[in-house]
Amino acid sequence: MRNRSAIWVFTILLTLACLYQLSLSWFTGGLEDKAKVEASTALEKIKTDVTQGGAEIVTLGSDTLWIENGQLSPKQESDIVSYYESSYIAQHADDPVYPVLGLSYRKCKSQQLTKGLDLQGGMSFTLEISIPELVKTKAGFKADKPEFKMTYEAAMKTFVSGAGGDDFIEIFFAEYENGPFKDKKMDFFYLGSSEEFNKDMTHEEMKEKLQMMAEESIAATQTVIEERVNRYGLGQIVIQSEPLSGRLHIEVPGAKDKQGLRNMLQSRAILQFWNGYDKDLSISFQSVSQKFQGVESVTNLTSSTEGTELSEPAQTAMDLLADSLKAYLAVDYSPVTSDDSAMVSLATAELVKNDSILAAGDKLNLTNEVEPTNTDAVNLDNGGGNMFDGRFTFTQQTFQNELGAVVATPSVGYVTKASDTVYVGTVLRSADAQSYMPEDDRVVFMWSNKAEKIDENTDQKVFKLYAAYAQDDRYNITGSNVTSAGASTNPEGQGMVVNMTFDTKGTEVWENWTSAKVGYYVGISLDNVIYSFPVINGPISGGSTQISGNFSLEEAEELAAVLEAGSLPTSPVIVDEALIGPTLGEANIQKGIWSFVIALMVVLIYMVFYYSKGGIVADIALVANLFFIFGTLASLGAALTLPGIAGLVLTIGMSVDANVLIFERIREELRNGKVLKQAIADGYKAAYSAILDSNITSLLTAIILAYFGTGPIQGFATTLIIGIFSSLFCSIFVTRLLFSHMLDRKMDITFSNSFSNWFSNANFSFMEGRRKYYYFSAAIVTAGVISLFTIGLDRSVEFTGGRVYTFAFSEDVDQDEASKLIEKYSIEEEGKNGVKPIVKTVDGNRQLSISTNYLIESKLDDKNATAKVDSVMNLAFVEMGFHHKDSEEAMNDISLPYYTIESQRTVSPIISNNMMWSSLVAVALSLLVVFIYIGFRFSRWQFGLGALIAMFHDVMVVLGIFSILYALNVPINVELDQAIIAALLTVIGYSINDTVVIYDRIREYVGLHKREDQNKVINNALNTTLSRTINTSLTTFIVLLIIFFFGGDSISGFSLALLIGVAVGTYSSLFIAAPSVVEFTKSLMPVSQENKD
Repeated sequence: MRNRSAIWVFTILLTLACLYQLSLSWFTGGLEDKAKVEASTALEKIKTDVTQGGAEIVTLGSDTLWIENGQLSPKQESDIVSYYESSYIAQHADDPVYPVLGLSYRKCKSQQLTKGLDLQGGMSFTLEISIPELVKTKAGFKADKPEFKMTYEAAMKTFVSGAGGDDFIEIFFAEYENGPFKDKKMDFFYLGSSEEFNKDMTHEEMKEKLQMMAEESIAATQTVIEERVNRYGLGQIVIQSEPLSGRLHIEVPGAKDKQGLRNMLQSRAILQFWNGYDKDLSISFQSVSQKFQGVESVTNLTSSTEGTELSEPAQTAMDLLADSLKAYLAVDYSPVTSDDSAMVSLATAELVKNDSILAAGDKLNLTNEVEPTNTDAVNLDNGGGNMFDGRFTFTQQTFQNELGAVVATPSVGYVTKASDTVYVGTVLRSADAQSYMPEDDRVVFMWSNKAEKIDENTDQKVFKLYAAYAQDDRYNITGSNVTSAGASTNPEGQGMVVNMTFDTKGTEVWENWTSAKVGYYVGISLDNVIYSFPVINGPISGGSTQISGNFSLEEAEELAAVLEAGSLPTSPVIVDEALIGPTLGEANIQKGIWSFVIALMVVLIYMVFYYSKGGIVADIALVANLFFIFGTLASLGAALTLPGIAGLVLTIGMSVDANVLIFERIREELRNGKVLKQAIADGYKAAYSAILDSNITSLLTAIILAYFGTGPIQGFATTLIIGIFSSLFCSIFVTRLLFSHMLDRKMDITFSNSFSNWFSNANFSFMEGRRKYYYFSAAIVTAGVISLFTIGLDRSVEFTGGRVYTFAFSEDVDQDEASKLIEKYSIEEEGKNGVKPIVKTVDGNRQLSISTNYLIESKLDDKNATAKVDSVMNLAFVEMGFHHKDSEEAMNDISLPYYTIESQRTVSPIISNNMMWSSLVAVALSLLVVFIYIGFRFSRWQFGLGALIAMFHDVMVVLGIFSILYALNVPINVELDQAIIAALLTVIGYSINDTVVIYDRIREYVGLHKREDQNKVINNALNTTLSRTINTSLTTFIVLLIIFFFGGDSISGFSLALLIGVAVGTYSSLFIAAPSVVEFTKSLMPVSQENKD
């Protein structure tokens, strides 16, 4: 074997690299275990304070838990544990956890293998897009008209109360048409341009237009969110939308960093550039300081724009909030030790009330427009006794720049606490404070995005206040002008930077701007928070710039992801969040893992049984192959999902197939009388062609699926690509290295035993009876097609959308039992199986999120259908021993386990039309590439056509059988979901692989037997592949059969589809693909002959 040393070195290096990648999980697990211990300790401490100390409020960072009846609820306990776990990990994220190398937890975590939602769960968020804000925006200047204001306020009152449903646009038009202006035609949305609305539109047309805009806004938000989280490497997320209510339900796998995700999901990503304010503000700040000296409350301050008033419902809610805050005497637990406590003063309660009124009112469009909370800042020196109570330090300085001009720094001061930015911002928004600002300029104040060092000589970190001139239309660059963004190391100092590239317009404006402002400060903000405020040293051309803010790697990557994904069309708000368990359920995952391990062991034993000592070498290569695949997946930051496992199953089949091809060739050479060493060398050479052709065909397919596909298709393709390269390396090089090592030491190597010659003298007549196989296949496919068009498939909630419930239970609940019982009672037609739900745990084992499409397409109205679904849920839970909290049973016996409905909503399909379309395009393109490659490689287009016919045949048979099983009501899960899509792709891949190997042997035999009868030659070629075909198919079939029987209900449909696909794929390769080539070709032989059947 040539280059043996180089291959050994590469193998050892690859092994070490994969071992390193997979070991990261071990060391991060250690810190995570410590975090769990700390969280449990904190929970016990809080329980004691609640039960013995009478605490009514628990503060977890920016979140507040309100305690009822003197005890924590299961969800609150889960929230507390989650908070302290994440806090402990955040505190120690940069501590070294990897011995010798000294790698931090954060570094290790970012590189380790992750799992998808189906295998590990993660976090769920409900993100609300403000439809009221959209309506107000579209009204433009007409939003100030009395008839708009009255209609809008009435609609908001109805909307907030929930009396009119979730569709604000419908409510708005109903209020107008039933209000005092009902006899007057609405003209709010016609602003002099007919691009969106025109003056001749009817109310119904305007309503439909606004609803379409709302749906487009939600769709645009969904696209941006997907791009952000995917760009940031958070794995395959799930997003469902509620167009009428403007809500998106987002699930992120494996995520526990609530604050980081909140920032990413809620940021509108409005990128702006500012001219730094270069005039001295000391007199203005001193005047404001004196004006407000001795003022202890800011409750009655009004905005500099005009008085802010809330509608009656909102004012009542805010008064209740203020009353609650005034009673805010609870313990404020430290994220680290849980030992510190503090009393919140009434003054702080008044401050929080006032800021809440301003912020919440502005967010809900209940107030007149005011400056955003974080855009203005504070003024004054650090004199004691004034309203700032020593909170703010004025630091603005003046200097002479390179051009000789005396300018002031844009940094005007700082506060040491984040909470003080709110306190100070309230003053700056006041009309009194604004009256002391320079009259000839409009000054805009913004805070730094995070705490920064005061200067290089101290480690103290503060929140800096920056001053800038209001936007100049001449120099207007926004996030829409950014074409790309990425994180990189700061070449001039510590930390990371974010590099941005502008489009043509942005490039021109940026160059003009920096040319005009040499020697001056220019600030860069995102959502009105300053990230960088550098001095311009010279014109910047070329269309690129840099944001330098001493970022960590994670901060830089998050900012780059947000910038590159683009801006959101409107402000989103997170209205709900929770930790969710894996879709498949812990018990099913354990069953699946064990079934996979057992199946792998059976394959390893079978290889030794059939190929003797050669089988041992193949087993070593197979285990190494899996090791390399997992190591590579980890190094790429990929997430392992059920569709990914489908790709892994196909990879195992292809790896076994490659070894079988080589061993069969070696055995042929041995039967021809060659010595062992030469037989091994020639066997490898003879097998290369079939191995490479089959793997290259599958690789081309996988690349197209990865590029054009989304969701489960992309996960399948990624794993398959890695698996193909790993399988080729292990099958061709690792096994050859092992054989060479054994030969050098004169070890005995055998490739057969008494059982290995079962197919040596096979003489099956494939060609003579081919038409009866055509008829048989045509009958099966036709029956399947008829069933597909008349009965259809049992589409899961992922395809149809449906209702999503969140239930809370008084005791731990069994996820799998709930799923089975709900399916049992969800019967839409007599004699049919029940509708299978998707059940996930939420925040522990006492909450379930249940998605079902039961009655989603029924003729019942929504109210009656929902009532019937509720009754089905109740029947299931009662059988489990849980009664509804308000039921007669639960009220009569308070010891009975009970449940409550926390929420219920209707959602869109997870697998959207766009996802389906992109998937179909990806599959169609991959099949086209297969057709072209096979036709080119085998010098005849008929080979490509035969392969396509076989693949179409296999997919239609699988779908047809699933439809027929659905019609027969068999007690097996035959729902069409994401896992079945992955299974169908696996069937296509298996069919391609099998067909190409058989084609390769036909090509070889046609070249060797040029003057023999064509049918005889093809028959002989197919018979010589029987041993390889049966062995490969049998090993793969055994794997799937074990997974089917022992893998649990949640993956039974997935494994059934693969079982059918492997059996049908083997059949079609022999009886459809190969014979069909002859049907389209006059002759395959070099010398033309008559074909005789």
